[in-house]
Amino acid sequence: MKIQRFPFLYIYKHKSDNEIYFAIDRLVQGKCTGGIRVREGIEPKELLDNALLMSKKMAVANLPCGGAKLGLNLKNPKEKRSVLTDFGNRISSLLSKNIFIPGMDMQSNIEDVKTLLGSYAGSFYRLDNNIDSSFYTAFGVYTYLKIFKRKFFSYVDTLSCGMEGCGKVGTSLLKILRRDNRFKVSFISDETGTYSISGKDTIERILNEKENDVWKKLSEILPEPLGLSSEVKYSDVDILIPGATQNFIMPEDVGKLKIKAIIPNSNLPYHPDSISLLKERHIKFIPEYFPNTGGVFGSMLGNIGFDPFYTRYIINKHFNLIFDYVLKEAGRPENFYETGERLINEKLNTPFWKGGMEEKFITQYVSKLSNYFNYFPKNIRRRFVTTWYLPYSAMWSWNKKDINQFKL
Repeated sequence: MKIQRFPFLYIYKHKSDNEIYFAIDRLVQGKCTGGIRVREGIEPKELLDNALLMSKKMAVANLPCGGAKLGLNLKNPKEKRSVLTDFGNRISSLLSKNIFIPGMDMQSNIEDVKTLLGSYAGSFYRLDNNIDSSFYTAFGVYTYLKIFKRKFFSYVDTLSCGMEGCGKVGTSLLKILRRDNRFKVSFISDETGTYSISGKDTIERILNEKENDVWKKLSEILPEPLGLSSEVKYSDVDILIPGATQNFIMPEDVGKLKIKAIIPNSNLPYHPDSISLLKERHIKFIPEYFPNTGGVFGSMLGNIGFDPFYTRYIINKHFNLIFDYVLKEAGRPENFYETGERLINEKLNTPFWKGGMEEKFITQYVSKLSNYFNYFPKNIRRRFVTTWYLPYSAMWSWNKKDINQFKL
């Protein structure tokens, strides 16, 4: 497959009537990465938007890789495996050279990734069922909850939370929060409605029921809902955690919100016209790709052989560095979102992060060497991350007077 320009979109129509939309926002050091999204009715623009969002996540993580996204418009579920196999053969030139690194996303699993990769599965990365990117996305949200508690709400003993969505990430977040008395989940929603959480016993009931089926509906577990699923945004809580719907916060919603802060775990939760209104109400909110980068970190570090304890340490350390930098640049909390957007777009417009088809020999060599990073002894990999990566891991580690002097 030849890629002439970016952003790149390829539409593949399979004989089974299923369709695949494959979007690449950019290549950085000749690589891109993104998850497999499976849903009937998926549209190409959604894939292009999420590929750009993935580039932003990689830039936040300071990992030299562009963003991509693969969407399967699944009209005939029985043919999912054959569609992924056939499409994997079609893009074999990207998979065999590790140009496109696929991962899990909405309604996909590790078996879908292996099916797409075919014979290339495990060539560069360990595809381990024990690496739970959903947990690390949830851990990223949890890290920002702790940061907000420490920075803005230290006077409050317990922060109440309203969660939209209770799938893989939402369930993982529930598991984390039930152990921390600084946070209380008061309301939760899925497609069946918004439900009140009376206490930890209710959370335990949800987790027990979802142990075998994470997609089990809340209507099968809890009493009657309080209202529609979208109404969780109007609940009287300190922090809202959007986790499912694109454009969940609409301009007409802002005046009805009772919350003090928003920490999203979903992609594109804000309608663009709601940003200035949230700022006017002095609601503290951050770009979604800040906490979402936890899933990227977890997958990356897990695939190169780091244990869960060290992975959580890196996520916590990195997110604190980033938050402190952006808040200092922003001056005030209500400017955080716009400042983060400005800085990340500045970074993506540097020559390095603009990316493209890499032609320099030295860059090709470094990129190829990185494919085998997981073969280095664990102590060398850990020393590299701790002594080199973390000190330069803040995503704006360039000379402010000359944006081209970016330190990788």
